[in-house]
Amino acid sequence: MLSLFSGIGAFEKALENIGFKYDLVGYSEINDGYGKALQDTYELLHSAKNKYLGLVQDIHGGELGHVDLITHGSPCQNFSMAGTKEGGDKGSGTQSSLMWETVRIVGETKPKFVIWENVKGVLYKGNIENFNKYIDKMNDLGYTSHHNVLIGSDYGVPQRRERIFVVSVLDDNNGFNFPDATNTNKVLRDILEIDVDEKYNVPVSMIRGWINKKPPFGDRFNLLQYNNVGYTLVAKGGRAVITNNYILKNECDYSLINEFKGKPALQQIIDNNIELRALTPREYWRMMGWDEQSIDKVIELGISEARMYKMVGNSIVVPIIEELFKSIFNQFENVMLARV
Repeated sequence: MLSLFSGIGAFEKALENIGFKYDLVGYSEINDGYGKALQDTYELLHSAKNKYLGLVQDIHGGELGHVDLITHGSPCQNFSMAGTKEGGDKGSGTQSSLMWETVRIVGETKPKFVIWENVKGVLYKGNIENFNKYIDKMNDLGYTSHHNVLIGSDYGVPQRRERIFVVSVLDDNNGFNFPDATNTNKVLRDILEIDVDEKYNVPVSMIRGWINKKPPFGDRFNLLQYNNVGYTLVAKGGRAVITNNYILKNECDYSLINEFKGKPALQQIIDNNIELRALTPREYWRMMGWDEQSIDKVIELGISEARMYKMVGNSIVVPIIEELFKSIFNQFENVMLARV
């Protein structure tokens, strides 16, 4: 396995969770904004000491040896509706254009499988041309590509995170069926901590600031309920985006309000002296399908909460990848056995 744009290693975690043993050729991730914390976290979670290959543009596939699987969750910020919308044209210099480095490495290593994850915005006008070019280039290299948008809440996490997955298979003549939803129907209540420090409470002054912001900022606020699923987590701190995943500290207080969106909801929270809180880093990680042991390791490593939010907000829903790998290995069992 060669892991590109690895983040905290959601693909690796999924393989480990389903009991599939793999040999890590190496991993690649930029450290910008994290210092060495991201490397330390990845290597701790996946026992990957001394496996760092540097930046993706500096990797030469011909020097790596045998590779069966490449995974890449290339940067999404230039594709995302919430991002810069600069796109991913080859040679443009945007972060999202680094996906073409993966294509180069695929051509140099020719693995049996390539899996790409990104925001569904790659299918929108302005980005779809590059998406189609990616599929066409992979086809030129001998790959048949299959894509689908999968939603986190369909696969066992309380988060409506929609992401596109592209599975490219070398010399594929049989097609590929994406995994069905597992329909575990988890809600926020299932991942909330019992005793939450008051530091996660949102100050009234901050709520007033949201109300007084020029439109449409205050209107974007959405209050989540314990029996709902959360919105897509973002790669920012818990209070950095006012549209993102806030709940009332006490569930009984929901009876005091009848508005859950925009400035009316914020005003009712103030008028009724209700405590609003952000989700904790542990709750963020749980919403992405990470287990308690992994979360504890990261906390014990001394990673700051701001970085914990950002790392997992950049990650991928682990249970989705688990089901994706199960489908790949079941449908291509003969190929996998032959490669082994």
